[in-house]
Amino acid sequence: MPRRKPSIMAALDSWVQSDAYHNKHLLGDDSVLEQVIKNSEDADLMPIAVSAAQGKFLNLQVARKNIEMAGLSTRIEVKVGSAAETLPSLGPDHSFDFAFIDADKVNNPLYFKEAQRLVKPGK
Repeated sequence: MPRRKPSIMAALDSWVQSDAYHNKHLLGDDSVLEQVIKNSEDADLMPIAVSAAQGKFLNLQVARKNIEMAGLSTRIEVKVGSAAETLPSLGPDHSFDFAFIDADKVNNPLYFKEAQRLVKPGK
């Protein structure tokens, strides 16, 4: 007999439980993240977010302040513009240890190509 597919609500409940479990056991308290979230709320940004394990959403207007509050202003350079235009303009002095691509699917091949070019080789 074929397995019954879980209902959307059951699948969502399972996802939420799994996310909470992993966050509890894999992620410690993050005072900077809490400060960033408070700063975003104080700026009346829409409460768009994903779990800490999946990434963080920051509005660019608040991101600069959050970067400064985290003490990373001297280590982070914010690039504004279309990734399809800005990524190819980056030279080897803008290499990365890790790239996460979550953007418009049409340009994913370009983003992947540029990520390959800009990400440092593993050791």
